[in-house]
Amino acid sequence: MATRGIKNNKFLYFPYILASSFMLFIFNLLIDLKSEKFILESRGSAIIESLLEMGSWIVAIFSLIFLVYMAKTIVKNRYKELGLLYGLGMDKKSLRKILIIENLILGISTLIIGTFFTILLGPLFINLVARILKIQSQIKLSINFSKLILGLIIFAIIFILITLISLNSIRKTNPIELSKLSQKGESEPKANVISMILAIILIGYGYYTALSINGGIFQALPKFLPASIAVIIGTYFFFRSLVIWILKLFRKIKNLLQGYKYDLYRRAYQKKQGICHGPFINYHYLFSFSFKFCGYECYVCWEK
Repeated sequence: MATRGIKNNKFLYFPYILASSFMLFIFNLLIDLKSEKFILESRGSAIIESLLEMGSWIVAIFSLIFLVYMAKTIVKNRYKELGLLYGLGMDKKSLRKILIIENLILGISTLIIGTFFTILLGPLFINLVARILKIQSQIKLSINFSKLILGLIIFAIIFILITLISLNSIRKTNPIELSKLSQKGESEPKANVISMILAIILIGYGYYTALSINGGIFQALPKFLPASIAVIIGTYFFFRSLVIWILKLFRKIKNLLQGYKYDLYRRAYQKKQGICHGPFINYHYLFSFSFKFCGYECYVCWEK
């Protein structure tokens, strides 16, 4: 029954497995790159190791947020199917068992595919980084399998949390409620003043910290991670409340967002987490590009 559910919803689960496997691959790549010989023996190795470790944990946090959101969306789209099974006589215990087995299959598949990508493509990316840094010594294309254990543990914990969230979503429902949850609308969203204030404070703190850092990279490192986390959390609060408040102001303007024909604020509230992931992904691309550029520039300066 669990395998049939995954097969029938393959268009939902295939992107989910692909995205989670890619995140595991990126996490393993950063962890493995940190222990490479040419990194350890290069000048400023302590700085590069700190940046790589910081980046790996940022990827882990982003993966947790993104995968939990995807899992909740998938479960919501399957409420009608689960309610039908529940109404045909399947008890909650059997329904929970199906969800546990499905998440177990998805988790094992993700760990296998992500590890396979790491073994297959990891050495190539490490060699590419060495070429960018113009490392003259020969790079041995190998994978330290002991370093893969951390990624497996982290993502196993993430899938355990996802399983618990999925089980909690059907804990207090009956067949009729469960079948109607997928069609249930939300009440008109309200802008939370506390969330708006937190968004402004956190985003302001993050960007102010980034722009006010003086000195070398040693002075920047202790402030970088708190500022990054503050921007991520502030962005979430921004799209949760501040955007809703702005759209409600626009709605009061005559002939602009009037009525429910252009009910953007309701859609923005329903899709707030999905909207947040756009800035999150852009932030990670910017972080990766900046790290590579700064690492290369530092390496060139030290060589001179």
